[in-house]
Amino acid sequence: MTRMALAVPLLLLLPSRAQSTTIIPYRHLGETARHADAVVLATAESLFETAAGTAVFYDARFRVVSRVHGPAPGAEMTLRRLSHRHGDLSAEFAGDFIPEEGKTYLLFLKNAGDHWRPLAMCYYVFESKTIGDEAFLVPQDESFNFAVVPRPDGTVAEPLGVYRQDKLLEILRQYDKGIVNTWDASSALTGLEPGDFPRERALPTGCSFDLGSGQARWQDAAINVYYDDTDEPAGFSGTLDNVLAAMNGSYVDIDPFNSGQTSFSPDCGDGSIAGNDFTAFLNGLNGTQATLIMFDDPCNQIADLSSCEGTLAIGGGYTSSSTHMYKGDVWKNALWGYVVVNNGVPACLTASEYEIMLTHELTHTYRMAHLNASLYPNQNMNPSCCNTINTKDMECMNYTYDANLPVELIAFDVQVEDNRQVLLHWSTAQETDNAYFALERSADGVQFELLKTIPGHNSTDISHYEWTDKQPLPGLSYYRLNQIDTDGKISSLGVRAVRLGAGDEYVQVFPNPADGDALTIKTDLPGRFNGTLEVVDMGGRVVLQRELSLDSGLHTLVEPIPDLSPGIYWLRLRETTGTRVVRFFRN
Repeated sequence: MTRMALAVPLLLLLPSRAQSTTIIPYRHLGETARHADAVVLATAESLFETAAGTAVFYDARFRVVSRVHGPAPGAEMTLRRLSHRHGDLSAEFAGDFIPEEGKTYLLFLKNAGDHWRPLAMCYYVFESKTIGDEAFLVPQDESFNFAVVPRPDGTVAEPLGVYRQDKLLEILRQYDKGIVNTWDASSALTGLEPGDFPRERALPTGCSFDLGSGQARWQDAAINVYYDDTDEPAGFSGTLDNVLAAMNGSYVDIDPFNSGQTSFSPDCGDGSIAGNDFTAFLNGLNGTQATLIMFDDPCNQIADLSSCEGTLAIGGGYTSSSTHMYKGDVWKNALWGYVVVNNGVPACLTASEYEIMLTHELTHTYRMAHLNASLYPNQNMNPSCCNTINTKDMECMNYTYDANLPVELIAFDVQVEDNRQVLLHWSTAQETDNAYFALERSADGVQFELLKTIPGHNSTDISHYEWTDKQPLPGLSYYRLNQIDTDGKISSLGVRAVRLGAGDEYVQVFPNPADGDALTIKTDLPGRFNGTLEVVDMGGRVVLQRELSLDSGLHTLVEPIPDLSPGIYWLRLRETTGTRVVRFFRN
């Protein structure tokens, strides 16, 4: 087991202001390009801050991949957000473009001297995403929250959509250079939506539930919170009631409750309250579903405050080596939680600040780590005291503890079978009020046809589904998996692509999910393969790799995977001419 505690220093408040965003759009993307100083496809390589006087700006270094016009491929560009800090104030702007390292975007930019800014915040920013071997340009989610005002000339502006990347770039270049004078992007536009694309990591940007040993969460969010009777502040039960009421009111699917006073005397043998005697004591109170608050640092593991300066409290908990799947990601199981309050803290804080501090530390017991104070000021989970629960706190916690999730998808894969049929397979970890799944197919990514409806299992256990398309379309096809609630609400669970035809190559793995010590890999190669076989985890780490040389034709390989932990992985066959990828799940 691993434990980790994070400390909260007594710092100052960071007031902020936020503004809404309204836009009159350009007629179409061609006109947008002509108003931009640069239109580039570029990858965010690093994020950093730049100080100018008393102001601190949030910058990102991009590398140009391709261009319509502007800096040449390979060139570096610095993009600057509108949001910034100025002394103790943080100015935030709704709709600001917040890039993520390693991701590639189509950007319409204005030059601002030593840096660049998006032409209309994130409204005309598209992220490059792939389905199968094809790249698409997908609008930012925040773009759909803009207040779009009708154009004063009465022209109906072209709505944002998902485009085929190479096709749209070529259309933009031709229009930008005047090769064509009439804008028509219909051949690049698809019928896909942003929700059709799988997320590399579903956890919202900026959120972390890794206190040092990997991300973890409680599977049952109803936690008994006890407090020790040694040096207990006067009226603490009422204080704890206020704290838990604030947490339950803001975080809709957790349920910590005041289980009252107890008496625990730690042996402090390892210099901490959280030793073996601690886990045994809490296990006797309520199994692993227990958290204990202790006062005046009984094991002297925190440096004493000096004139109310220093660490106020620490909070954290244990994790098990066991894991579970949640929203397509692998999480460690959270166990016993603890909060240790330092000596003399009540005299340093107001009653309200003391409650906010406890709220912060108890949120650590729910495994949430600190938020970036610069990017998300005025949040309770900033490493500064004392802020009440705010919007980013709620976004992170309500995502991670979401009891109302109708379907928790683990995996969705589409594979070509030996007889050139297409097998669709998906798995769920839990289902609630799930009426049925609907499988759709498209030849062009625009028009989808319904293939099959399959009733949901509505189980809290892992469920596996599969269906075979015995008459697939030749060439490239798209398959969409929709989920329909009992109240009729439709949710897209993703789109996958497969290419089929005489002589087409393919790679498949089975069993999928893999539940033994070996993975069987079958591939049909049009030519000789000289490269590497790799297994990559969800964090992008190569966990298995070996050289591989194969002649053309059909091959069946058996790859040992005895040490592979449960989770989602990608099998890659990589060589200089390209890479073949297929995803699989390990039980």
